[in-house]
Amino acid sequence: MSDHYTFSDAPEKWDTLYRLIGVIAHESSFAHWLVFEMFRIALKMDREEASGLYYALRADSGQRDLTVSVLEDRLAAPEYSELLARVKKTFTELGKASGRRNGFIHTPWAMRYSSLEFVASHGAKLHPKLLPTDIIGQAEKLVKDLYAVSHDLMALCDEIEQLPLFQKSS
Repeated sequence: MSDHYTFSDAPEKWDTLYRLIGVIAHESSFAHWLVFEMFRIALKMDREEASGLYYALRADSGQRDLTVSVLEDRLAAPEYSELLARVKKTFTELGKASGRRNGFIHTPWAMRYSSLEFVASHGAKLHPKLLPTDIIGQAEKLVKDLYAVSHDLMALCDEIEQLPLFQKSS
């Protein structure tokens, strides 16, 4: 029998992939919302004011770059250099995770009938940020990485918001 693709066999495997892709999409959105919060806090703006500016940039990489640029300006004093370095490091990790997230979201998934392994559908190319084996394992690793990045972003957001220079004056 020639190898072909199936969308109906092994529903439990599909359920696992769909669940993981959903968690990846949600956690990635949450992490990028935290980047927006840093941007908003650094500019001392409310969410409505800041969102028009921030979301004019459609790509999340541009939004991260914009936020770093604002924070570099606001955290220019030497006492903030370590905080700024942690922000940049966390944004770099988020950028790496975002590339893999794009792979899971934008790959048209199918399952090879002979092995019941996930592959890119009917000759489509697998996203370059993903490896051709252990798709479920890669998705589970990405979920863990996104949880870690979100945790770090929440802590950084809280730390930045508590700085006296970001307190709104009455």
